[in-house]
Amino acid sequence: FAAFGPPTRYEAENGFNSCTTTSSANSGFSGSGYVTGFTNNCSETKFYKGAESAFPLTKLEIRYANGTGSTVTNLGVYIFSRKIEDLVLPPTANWSTWATATVIFTHDPSFGGDIR
Repeated sequence: FAAFGPPTRYEAENGFNSCTTTSSANSGFSGSGYVTGFTNNCSETKFYKGAESAFPLTKLEIRYANGTGSTVTNLGVYIFSRKIEDLVLPPTANWSTWATATVIFTHDPSFGGDIR
């Protein structure tokens, strides 16, 4: 079986954010806050992932709070402009209760680029 590379923690509030805001109003987040406002087509958080030639398998764990009462289904994970997976984020008890969505994907081992 394939192995994941060493873990790297990315905090969304430190990424490149477009059409979103950073907040710390609700408790339970890690880092210095969280990103909110993924409500239109230009909303995104983007990180640069360097090439890891020995580890073509990537496990992306997305920590989220969804106090809407409804499952969010209008988001996705992309490498450059290629969609890897649709995100399905079930509701949490409130905006201060957090859950994790996991996306596992393979990529060219020489990949280095944007994950958004």
